[in-house]
Amino acid sequence: WTLGKHRIICGDSTDPSTFEKLLGETKVNLVCTDAPYFVNLENASGKIKNDDLSDKEGYEFLMKVFTNFKNSMAADASIYEFYATMKARVFYDAFEDAGFKVAAGLIWKKPRAPLMRTDWKFNMEPIIYGWRKDGKHKWYGDQKQTAVFEFDGIKNSKEEGCGHPSSKPVPLIAYLIKQSTQTNSVVLDGFLGSASTLIACEQIGRVCFGVELEPKFIDVAVKRYMKFHDDKTEDVLLIRDGKQYSFKQAIKMMKEADDE
Repeated sequence: WTLGKHRIICGDSTDPSTFEKLLGETKVNLVCTDAPYFVNLENASGKIKNDDLSDKEGYEFLMKVFTNFKNSMAADASIYEFYATMKARVFYDAFEDAGFKVAAGLIWKKPRAPLMRTDWKFNMEPIIYGWRKDGKHKWYGDQKQTAVFEFDGIKNSKEEGCGHPSSKPVPLIAYLIKQSTQTNSVVLDGFLGSASTLIACEQIGRVCFGVELEPKFIDVAVKRYMKFHDDKTEDVLLIRDGKQYSFKQAIKMMKEADDE
């Protein structure tokens, strides 16, 4: 789909061809993404695909994903990767082995801890910040930014989180993007999920390229973009087999496919 200046694809982030189709010759200025945490999370919105992998499987999965990210990035691009504390070793090992420099460990502090059946309640989520080992990076934030920052979490995953079990708040994503990009920079999210990165980019004047494995969340992304623009569909286009279809044509095609 093309949504205005943004572009999203239903595909597998472990497959290099997904990024070839999505990006073409474009190199992105930032990766901001939220891969599965491998903790088998389940809440009112259900489960996340590939979230039940073992440490070995998770490492191999991330190596493929991070390698594809690296190959999609400009030499001076940065990357933000959310992860789960108990799987830190898996994420850090794959991150560095795929060719990224760990520059900082960031903490998103939440005002309230979510209800969890754990001894210690997680009122935070960690983020790896870095860039390519064979490149440099650009910083557009001021010199007052600290490694711990506070933003409200998603209060209701079904409604505010658009049905995604691990949706991130748009203000948080916009904050990270602004530190590492300029207006019209290209931001890649390899696990688009509820499309918070897409909406953040639309709000602050960046271009989002997104990959999402589950078709239902591609639908969420299209609907969120349209809702942001008062349900206008003029710049919403489906790309299939090299042909462009309007939103109305796309809906008609899908209904006909369902009827067959």
